[in-house]
Amino acid sequence: ARHNLVDHRTDVYALGAMLAEAVTGVRPGGRVLPPTLSDPLLPAAVDEVVLAATDPDPAARTPTLRAFLRELKGIGAPTSP
Repeated sequence: ARHNLVDHRTDVYALGAMLAEAVTGVRPGGRVLPPTLSDPLLPAAVDEVVLAATDPDPAARTPTLRAFLRELKGIGAPTSP
């Protein structure tokens, strides 16, 4: 299905793509790939955040910028025992 709607999810996509470029040094062309393919030393959580934000289906994307930031801040956060 082709999506022509431009809304807040477009901004989420853009931030996800910029994050991928920032951590890999490679500008995404077309579909955004998992950043760990370019840098295997990155935490797998970076892939999860980037891929959720850049899902081709806007309805499946990270829903808001606030949620994107919350997920981003959670990378590397200490976990409870």
